[in-house]
Amino acid sequence: MAIRYIITPYDPKLWMIESIEKFGEPVSDLSIHRKSFLYQARKVWWYITDSLTLIVDDEPSLYCSFIQQQLLYIEIVNGKKFSEFIHWYRSYVPDNYELYLFREGDWDSLKLTKDMTAQDVSAWTGLP
Repeated sequence: MAIRYIITPYDPKLWMIESIEKFGEPVSDLSIHRKSFLYQARKVWWYITDSLTLIVDDEPSLYCSFIQQQLLYIEIVNGKKFSEFIHWYRSYVPDNYELYLFREGDWDSLKLTKDMTAQDVSAWTGLP
């Protein structure tokens, strides 16, 4: 079974039924444009394919996809450089957006801040 993580511009707990009934669906004006994302990603991650597959040591490490230009889905293949990629992504998204990392199917999340390190991400996820 594949391990998947999601990064959203709002706390995933806002999607809980009680929250939606009380406050409505969470919204954000964050918009990640694929071409711009790939251009910037390739400055750091020298081999990320057009299909958003991160290649590390000549093999796929992560499969990524954007949903509604806001949600970043990440499927772990071997997980190499996962935490570094998450740390880079936080630096890529403008500071005025909050970002939350969580495992698919779980409500607990890690708020991604500009001050956190790849080691902080690794400690929370247990992945390299």
